[in-house]
Amino acid sequence: MDVVPLGRESHGHVLNAMLLSLATTSALLIRSGVCSAAEADRAASHMGKLMYAGGGGSANYVGLIGGGKLDGVVAIATDGYTNVPLGMLGSAVTAVFGHGLLGRALLWLLQLLHAPLSLLEGWLHPMRAIQTYFLSPCLDEYRRLGGGDALCHRILQRVIALDSADNLPPLSD
Repeated sequence: MDVVPLGRESHGHVLNAMLLSLATTSALLIRSGVCSAAEADRAASHMGKLMYAGGGGSANYVGLIGGGKLDGVVAIATDGYTNVPLGMLGSAVTAVFGHGLLGRALLWLLQLLHAPLSLLEGWLHPMRAIQTYFLSPCLDEYRRLGGGDALCHRILQRVIALDSADNLPPLSD
């Protein structure tokens, strides 16, 4: 397995940090009832193939998620990150109070409190600026790889090849 040299001192390895982010997101999706653990694992498996086929994340972030445009991936990332606190609170409420009357009432209250933010478009501008700053190196790498529909098509062809070559034995008996 390749080791990524660190550009500066960091607690842990690059791969561990990325896996921890995936694990946290998976747990959030599972606990909030979006998907089961098996479904999250299946999505992570597809993501692994996509990352391998695309030579990493940059081409996938911008090309496949953002439609080849930084504005596209920034809009999706901004929407996701501005809703993460609500999702985490909703997961906690569901975990503690379940889907009964009290749990549903608390979830409704959270949505009610969040609603005014979704109506105020102006508060998203700073978030978009932050996302643009963080994602612009990915756009540079996407462009370096050739960008556009042809790159996305090559990545998807590689994913299909990986799917057809996937003859690993199952993890469980």
